[in-house]
Amino acid sequence: MRMKPKVHLLSLLFMALPLVAMAGCGSSSSDSASAAEPLSKAGFVSQADASCERAEKAKARSVEQVFGSEVREGTTSKHKLEMAIAKEVIPLYRGLVSELARLNPPVKDEAQVARLVAAWKAALKRAEANLGALINKDPFQTANDAARKYGIKHCIL
Repeated sequence: MRMKPKVHLLSLLFMALPLVAMAGCGSSSSDSASAAEPLSKAGFVSQADASCERAEKAKARSVEQVFGSEVREGTTSKHKLEMAIAKEVIPLYRGLVSELARLNPPVKDEAQVARLVAAWKAALKRAEANLGALINKDPFQTANDAARKYGIKHCIL
């Protein structure tokens, strides 16, 4: 069953609402963030993986809704793909990286997790500066590899 274009747009908007809400969650006060108990490594990895899985599913739905059969058949233009990345994927990744940065890692892993989040942020900036980078070369590869090495299995930005 094919959706009409207006229904696609509404679906995308409704899909994005929870991500926007998540991006606004949390406190802007560093006092409350520092008051939270650090997670265990297993707890941190579990929460990071869950966040990444939600984002990956949202990205897949978004790409499918925007392109439908074009992606499956390989007929999508580079320009249309870059526009979808700018409007759909980049904001989703930005929200995900912010969400991951708000997780409270184990004390002994704070520096390692900070470097990981910094690597994702740097890759995000590179991707925003060159949308074609997400099509031709994965700017997130190094950060994704570091995440897997840490134990985060489902964060493949």
